[in-house]
Amino acid sequence: HQIFHLERDDRALFGQVEAAVTALFERRVAAVIAAGACAPTDAFLLASNIVSLGHTWALKRRRLKAHTDIDGYSQTQIDYVFRILGRAPETG
Repeated sequence: HQIFHLERDDRALFGQVEAAVTALFERRVAAVIAAGACAPTDAFLLASNIVSLGHTWALKRRRLKAHTDIDGYSQTQIDYVFRILGRAPETG
């Protein structure tokens, strides 16, 4: 795992921050589902996937940037999330 080089306290902090960010996305996804604005799905798993998408850019940006930039990567991932939720991607 990528965080094993960190001290124990730093790993714990990293885990807490990741859990807090995942919880933030989970609450937002759950609110959208509860409002009936999208197809029902597992809010925790989707939130975890959203966080993982961010990790992917951080861990693989050297390879990905030959194909796209952070804006293109982010927009593509947002489009994927909208599709999972049963909504058309936002255009703009």
